[in-house]
Amino acid sequence: MLIDRNKYLVVKTAIENDQEALNQLTRELSQLGLYPDITASRIGGFEKESSFACRLVGTYLSDYYEGMENIAKRIAKEVDGHISSGDEWHKELIDQVSRELPGKRPAVFSEQTYELLDELRRFRHVFRAKYGFRLNPDKIYRNVSRLKELHQLMKIDINSFLHKMDALVSIDDLNNSAGKEK
Repeated sequence: MLIDRNKYLVVKTAIENDQEALNQLTRELSQLGLYPDITASRIGGFEKESSFACRLVGTYLSDYYEGMENIAKRIAKEVDGHISSGDEWHKELIDQVSRELPGKRPAVFSEQTYELLDELRRFRHVFRAKYGFRLNPDKIYRNVSRLKELHQLMKIDINSFLHKMDALVSIDDLNNSAGKEK
C-alpha cells in the first residue's frame, strides 16, 4: 500500500530539511577550502595532514553520511514500513532504499550514489571505531574529493525520488477518489 498523502507530505518536508542540512555542511567545507575542490593547506590553523585537521574533516564527513542515512531511515520507516536491524543494519538500510519497491516507491539512490555512499559509510565506521584517532589523511581527503560528486548525485536522486513520489501519491489520491464515487 502506498503512503498516506498527509504522512508523505511530512516525510517530504523532513527530507527537504535534511537536504538543506547537507547543503550547509558543504558550505562550511567550502569555507574551510575543502569543497568543491581541496584548496586549503591548513584547516582550522593546523596543517592539513595533522591529526587535528583530520579529526575536524572526519567529523564533517561523518555528519554528511549521517544526513544521508537520516533520509534513508525516514523513507525506510515511513514509506517502506520497516528498517533493517542487526549488525549490518547501516549497509542493509542503504541497500533497502536503493531498490525500487514497485507500486510503493521508486529507488531513492542510483547505483553510482549507492557506491559513493557505501564508501562513505565504511569511512564513517572506521572514524567512529578509532574515535577520530590515527586516521589516514589520504583516505580522508579522498572521501572529501568524492563528496563533490556524491553531493551532486544526492540532489539529483532525492529530487527525482520526491518528484516520482509526488506523482505516485497524486495518482493514488485520484484512484481513491474515483473508487469512493462508484
